[in-house]
Amino acid sequence: MADLQAKFDAAASEVKQLKAKPTDDEMLQVYSLFKQATVGDVNTARPGMLDFTGKAKWDAWEKQKAHHDVISFWVFWVTVTTIIPEDGASGNMDWKSVIHRIRRHYD
Repeated sequence: MADLQAKFDAAASEVKQLKAKPTDDEMLQVYSLFKQATVGDVNTARPGMLDFTGKAKWDAWEKQKAHHDVISFWVFWVTVTTIIPEDGASGNMDWKSVIHRIRRHYD
C-alpha cells in the first residue's frame, strides 16, 4: 500500500503542474477519483442550480460512489498518467490502455 500511496501522491502533484490544461471531462474524472480515494463516498448536498461547476464536480464524484479507496487510488494514478503524455500535453483517455496499465501493475 505504501507504493500505491507514493504513486498517488506523485500523480496528485503532477496534475497540479500540467503544461497544458486537460479537457473538462478529464479534470472531472481526476477530481472525482481524487475525492473518492481521499474522502470516500460523496458526503455533501448537491450544489444549487446556479452552481454549474459545483454540480458537475458533485455529479462526477457521485458516480464513483461505493468504489473502494484502493481501486480509486489506482484508477486516479492511471488516469493522471494517461492524460499526461511524455511531452506534458493533454492526451485523450483511452480506457483500454488504462485497463492494460492497471493489469500490468498487478502482474
